[in-house]
Amino acid sequence: MSVNSVSPKPMVWPPTKAYGSPWVDAGLRWLGRQRWIRYGLRDRLIRRWCDPARLPDHDFEAPFAGYVYTGKLSRWIDWLVYYFGGYELDELEMLERVMRDRPDGVALDIGANVGHHALYMASFCAQVHAFEPFDPVGDRIQEKIERNGLSKISLHRVGLSDADDELPYFAPVGSNVGNGTFVESLSPSGQAEPTCTLSLRQADRYLEALNLPRVDLIKIDVEGFEMHVLAGLKQSLRRYRPVLMLELSDTARQAIGSFDDFLAMLPPDYAVEQIVRPHAFGYFFSTLSTRLVRLDWSAVPTRGGYVNLLLRPRH
Repeated sequence: MSVNSVSPKPMVWPPTKAYGSPWVDAGLRWLGRQRWIRYGLRDRLIRRWCDPARLPDHDFEAPFAGYVYTGKLSRWIDWLVYYFGGYELDELEMLERVMRDRPDGVALDIGANVGHHALYMASFCAQVHAFEPFDPVGDRIQEKIERNGLSKISLHRVGLSDADDELPYFAPVGSNVGNGTFVESLSPSGQAEPTCTLSLRQADRYLEALNLPRVDLIKIDVEGFEMHVLAGLKQSLRRYRPVLMLELSDTARQAIGSFDDFLAMLPPDYAVEQIVRPHAFGYFFSTLSTRLVRLDWSAVPTRGGYVNLLLRPRH
């Protein structure tokens, strides 16, 4: 596979007007990108006019990380791209800085959803392998690949786990198409029955078959299925010693047990740090820096039910 991408198509600016007056729409997009204003305030103000839960399926295109982002205003992550410029930009910018000493990097996006993170990582990696087993959102990744003429992103329509399997899946509900899960206790809106069955592949064997020259970065966001993915990647982590950005749910943390049990899932000499996003001060303002702090396993914040971690080899 070529690691070079076709030059992206011309940028779309301004994006297609999403809602109401073009002046109001432009003003809301300007407001959303003012990261010095606390996020909660920006979010509340924009939702008063344009709540993604109430918007129609309005298609748009917008510039994002040097590419064209295709989306719908009724999907939460796409809505964030349109109004705020992106989702979890602080974490993504941190990864970009971390990867500066790994030129021609190869990244894995496990739980790729609509391809937001994969598209951003393509701006600083030579190859991105996006794993997404749920076809309705995997189709959105393919859409972005085709719209930008990208060969550096490869879509794999399977999930990665500790064994080959076919598992029941609870599909996402509402505007957040990233809340689908294999874990019944985390099913969106308390679904009693799974929506479908999806394919999983043993991670180490699947990656070995890809014959990758290296793996420098792995992003894992799998809604409570983290321990299965880490267990499946055990040999690959030892072989490649990549940087990992992991969304660790409270559900997975409790299933893992102790911090020592968590460290045993990683290669030796890995540093585990919690990503602390910019925080608000006063009523209007926000800091602009993302920090890394030592993880206190027994006191992981439970806001949202997860914490974002950066895992790096010490040497």
